[in-house]
Amino acid sequence: MTDGPFGSNLKSSHYVSAGPRVIRLQNIGFGEFVDERAHITEEHFDTLRKHEVVAGDLLVASLGENLPRSCIAPESIGPAIVKADCIRVRLHPEMDRQYVNYALQRPAIHAAVKEQIHGVGRPRLGMAGIRQLTVPLPSQAEQQRIVAAIEENLSRLEAAEAALVAASDRADALIRSVRSSVADGTWPRTRLRDLADTQLGKMLSAKSRSGVGTTP
Repeated sequence: MTDGPFGSNLKSSHYVSAGPRVIRLQNIGFGEFVDERAHITEEHFDTLRKHEVVAGDLLVASLGENLPRSCIAPESIGPAIVKADCIRVRLHPEMDRQYVNYALQRPAIHAAVKEQIHGVGRPRLGMAGIRQLTVPLPSQAEQQRIVAAIEENLSRLEAAEAALVAASDRADALIRSVRSSVADGTWPRTRLRDLADTQLGKMLSAKSRSGVGTTP
């Protein structure tokens, strides 16, 4: 496990338009890698190799809301380092990386770390807190089974979400079509009062309610 470089070792002035990547807090989503880009020169990267990230590394945010957040470094990552407050975890080969990533998203673990988080305005868990996180440890085969079950359910949720979005789009298109037809149609116009019988509401006496002496 390693944190990113602090202080003058990595400043915004070191960033360039292309080169090895710097993994920052905004790259670490809730279980997913967010492809926001920042780069440093090859020469600067060579001086910071102890903070290096490779594809498949677990990345954990130690600063921000709803800690811990984690994701897996993608295959397309290329040469990269972590920035301060981004923890790189290189897991044992027998651990399923995605299983650990999912395990860190459990509500129970977020509840458990609340007392360890410190800082006003900028909640921080820190390297020490990240090291103390606990993960259930089933066999490798069971880890893979759990990952497969989670991803199957996620696929179903994504399909359902896509269907809801498509239905919403169709509803919006129908509403726009109706509004356009009503606004632009060339049909004759008539007042609403001519389309229905209307009566003014009024208080009825007991005699009126009995039907005696009422006027049609």
